[in-house]
Amino acid sequence: MEATQPAVRPATLDDVPLLVELMQEFYAEAAMPLEPRQAAASFAQLLGDPARGAVWLLRAGEAWAGYAVLAVGFSMEYGGLDAFVDDLYVRPRFRRRGLGRLALGTLLAECRRRGV
Repeated sequence: MEATQPAVRPATLDDVPLLVELMQEFYAEAAMPLEPRQAAASFAQLLGDPARGAVWLLRAGEAWAGYAVLAVGFSMEYGGLDAFVDDLYVRPRFRRRGLGRLALGTLLAECRRRGV
């Protein structure tokens, strides 16, 4: 197990294959079907339009440990922008190391930055 601190970084279009791989693991764990081409297109669309949200990759040492997706929308009820955590996945071997907490803190900071 890696002794280094967990890390998070914004995903880019170059990361789409890795994101799809992680999403496939996430969906398989929940026994949900996933069409990889559709997932890749969705990631590309989101990463290509930052107004729609953002994606982050989670890292533990030298290994990719998971990902998080923030989807941004508009709510009449809340009188402006709203957002929700669309996906948050940490690979089983990296759980209970603070990666989920780090991801949620990153998403909350992004919401504050956007005025959500």
